Amino acid sequence: MMRWILAAVLLGFAWAGGYPEFERAFLEQNPALIAARAEVETAALKVHALADDPYASPHEREVAADALVRAKARLKERLADLKQQAFRRYAAVVTARAQLARARAWTEQTAIAYEAARIKAEEGALAAYEVEKARIAWEDAQLAEARAKAQLEEAEAELRRYGDFEATEIYEVSVPQDLTVEQHPSYILAELDVRAAERAYRAALGPDTSAQRRSWLKARLASARNRLESTKATLASELDLRLREVQTGRDALELKKAALDARREAYAAAKLRYEHGLISKLMLKQAEFVLRSAELDHVRAQVNLQTAKLALLPFAPTEGGS
Repeated sequence: MMRWILAAVLLGFAWAGGYPEFERAFLEQNPALIAARAEVETAALKVHALADDPYASPHEREVAADALVRAKARLKERLADLKQQAFRRYAAVVTARAQLARARAWTEQTAIAYEAARIKAEEGALAAYEVEKARIAWEDAQLAEARAKAQLEEAEAELRRYGDFEATEIYEVSVPQDLTVEQHPSYILAELDVRAAERAYRAALGPDTSAQRRSWLKARLASARNRLESTKATLASELDLRLREVQTGRDALELKKAALDARREAYAAAKLRYEHGLISKLMLKQAEFVLRSAELDHVRAQVNLQTAKLALLPFAPTEGGS
């Protein structure tokens, strides 16, 4: 286990705060990631062994070196996917907490509206069906609050599987730098397929190989090269899309932040007016519900932006420089 802890630090997971600690624990406890790292270690040991073997052929060394590159690409692919999974689990708690706050505000607002409707109906100032509408709205709000509470408990339980973590805010993910298509695991794997096909074709050029097999190997090499070019074009489009999603996420977050600031000011004003007897408690609760809704929208915008950033990880240089 200490080996994986050290590896995590070297790979750049030693961030400060609750989320980095959760991410580290999540990664360290993942069997697939442990297996992928073990595959890299095994491949590296074989490369070193062949380098020290005076009887090893260049072909053997080349195959072993490619196997190591392939193992690292798979590790990078797995690592990027798991980092996104870790963030989703953590963000789910923050989002669920904002959803519960909004649901509670809605329950309080509808409860006051229902009580007011009942009093007005008793005084003959409101029809019975209006009271029933208010009652149904209040019950619906209670059900929504119960669902939001259950969702939060479920999300928190998921975090507790990996340790004692408290998700209070959305973690700001850094945008990966030096992004290129050639660093994506899918491109690396496709490139390795081309190299393997080239080796197989070269080995079949001797007189001990039939013309039919050489023709088949040549076709396989052409197919591998076509797949590489197709993969490159697809990934180029994906990278462009991911970068635009980050910018869109930034723009959306800026708008949601401005809306949240406005709602906070509006709620503060409503609270002051209520304290001076200028508005009803129902109007105050309505302002609070609008504020909680803006807070939820802001959290969701944060999540969308950070998720867009994490989607760029496969295009970034391998962490740790390996």
